[in-house]
Amino acid sequence: MHQKQVFVRGLDGRTLVVDLAPGALVSELKEDLRARLGVPCDQQRLALASGRPLDDADTLEAGCSLDLSLRLVGGVIEPSLRILAQKYNCDKMICRK
Repeated sequence: MHQKQVFVRGLDGRTLVVDLAPGALVSELKEDLRARLGVPCDQQRLALASGRPLDDADTLEAGCSLDLSLRLVGGVIEPSLRILAQKYNCDKMICRK
């Protein structure tokens, strides 16, 4: 079997050439990128150069160009900080004439 190459533009703008087996899934590419770059698979977001995001179950065509970005983590406030904020939260009214 022949390997196929895909091109991944990394976070620093450099392009990585990755050799994959025919029929390889996006999840396999993410695992390869995790080993090379140290970025956990669940934080990687891969999209075609056209901008279409890829799912882990998608297959890759030989010679395709992809962009790698990171998922934004957020939206969770640590419980102890939430309690502290509620304790010191004051409802303030502004009177205008």
